[in-house]
Amino acid sequence: PITTPESLDLQRILGEMLRSGISHVVMEVSSHAIDLQRIRGCWFDVAAFINLSQDHLDFHGDMQSYWLSKQRLFTDYLVAGPKRAQAVAVINCHNASGKELAQKVTVPVLTTGLGPDETIRIQSAHCGRNRIDGEMKTPGGQFHFKSRLVGEHNLENILCAAGMAAALNLSNADVKSGIEAVATIPGRLESIDNTAGRYVYVDYAHTPDALENVIMALKAVMKDRMICVFGCGGDRDKDKRPLMGEIAARLCDLAIITSDNPRTEDPMAIINHIIEGALKAKGRQYQPAGLGNGFKRKGFTVEADRKQAIRLGIAVSKPGDTVLIAGKGHETYQIMGTTTKAFDDREEAKKVLDKL
Repeated sequence: PITTPESLDLQRILGEMLRSGISHVVMEVSSHAIDLQRIRGCWFDVAAFINLSQDHLDFHGDMQSYWLSKQRLFTDYLVAGPKRAQAVAVINCHNASGKELAQKVTVPVLTTGLGPDETIRIQSAHCGRNRIDGEMKTPGGQFHFKSRLVGEHNLENILCAAGMAAALNLSNADVKSGIEAVATIPGRLESIDNTAGRYVYVDYAHTPDALENVIMALKAVMKDRMICVFGCGGDRDKDKRPLMGEIAARLCDLAIITSDNPRTEDPMAIINHIIEGALKAKGRQYQPAGLGNGFKRKGFTVEADRKQAIRLGIAVSKPGDTVLIAGKGHETYQIMGTTTKAFDDREEAKKVLDKL
């Protein structure tokens, strides 16, 4: 139910791993976990910073508090405990916050990015519709790799993973084989195969930065129209809703605003917050019933029922178009009020595509 387990659960799980012969653990450390001391007593060999974007402000209150919380993994935890003499920080300096963090960390730092000054960097890369081809430079030399992931943001993720491998003295051959072994990451620009000629992707993007990144990643490799189906979660940061509405309406040919996990909020109240931003893009506001014959002008529409919104997004698309279904990604449920019901964006998309 949470990303980083509570401290007692985490220590119990780690203890079970140790007794079972597990030698390495890779874990996500959330900002909540840092503030709530869930990782107290955990000593890290390597910590990686990937990015900072607006999220979790319902918990932290403001971006500065959120940022300070994230930094503590590097300024408090990585530099303490019995492993401090061997600890290494891996920091994505393609991100402005990463450059700031790299100047503060007191342990050895491996920087990653697309620039010529980073420790682990891309010499050249091509991001295509279904793959990334590139040349990577590490302290261990240079090698060519092919990945079945999509988008420049995944290139940054690959570099961070390679940086962590370098910090643990893994060979470039192992890094290359690891990159090329990954076929897909569930719910992260996951392609939905079909014979209808549409390019349909499901992605977990639920913040302004993430949504813009995935849309731009797809626009960079797609030629025809972009349709985006998305919503925002209830009982969470409300300030990001109009930001996401503006991004989707500005960057896409058609944005379909729907429900995500409304939780205990009124779904239409959430949607109205999103509409505030969508209106700033100055596109046409369509009625769902009016899209029966397609659309010619950029704009947005509202369909609060997520199943119907997915159906609409695919129905109005043409062969060659891209449909991005964002916000829930790998999740197999939808939370309405206090009820959790089975719901999978990928399965809903497949049902519609199979009928085309």
